Parts: sequence; structure tokens; C-alpha cells
Amino acid sequence: MRVFVWFIPLFVAAAAAAAPRGSAYDPTGRRDPFAPPASGKAACETPPAACDGVACASLSSLRVTALLVDTASPRALLETTDGRGTSVRVGDVVAGRRVVSITRRGISLDTAGPMRPCDMSVGPSLLALR
Repeated sequence: MRVFVWFIPLFVAAAAAAAPRGSAYDPTGRRDPFAPPASGKAACETPPAACDGVACASLSSLRVTALLVDTASPRALLETTDGRGTSVRVGDVVAGRRVVSITRRGISLDTAGPMRPCDMSVGPSLLALR
């Protein structure tokens, strides 16, 4: 019985010494982890401020206008719905995803890349020549 009585004060004193004073967590600048993710048209119409051109365009707003298939450096010409066109190579970012390959069939995109809610219904990650 005496052994048990001696361990309780030692355990309580060790726990009190190890406990931090005050909270070290600062939630400033972080989103609420329990809030649902943004969805719908609002998330699609407001791309991040750092994005520009086809890097942040949604997949549904892109159209492949030409494929230049060469063994050295294949390229693809993409056009957005507002008429802006650009040339992309393997490794470039299109609609938030990295271009994996460019073949005669189309452009293969990395499916592990970040997706915005408006891109969820697009389906396979192959942009084909129409």
C-alpha cells in the first residue's frame, strides 16, 4: 500500500512538469477542418490568384486545337473558351494537373494532381483533339 501511495505524487508531479503552459496552436490563416469543402460554380469561377492561363482553367473550358507529335519534344496547342491559346509540353501544368504525355490521341494528365470541384465530373484525364 505504501508503494502505491508514493507513486501517485511522483506521477502527478511529472505530468504537471511536462504539461505546456498555455496553448501553442494558432488557428490564424487555417481553414476549419470540419467545414465542408467549397463546391459549385463559385469555386470554379474564382481560381487562385497565383494562377494564370491554362494552368488554372477548368478541363471543361479547354479545347485541344493541334497536336505536334515529335519524338524530341511533343507539343499541344490548347485554347480556352475565351479564345486564349497556348502551347504546352510534357511537364507543364494544365488545369492544375501535370502533363504526363502527348500522343496522337491527345494529352494525358496526371490524375494525382489537385482537382477543383468543377473538374470532378469531367471523367478521364485525356484531352483529345476534337
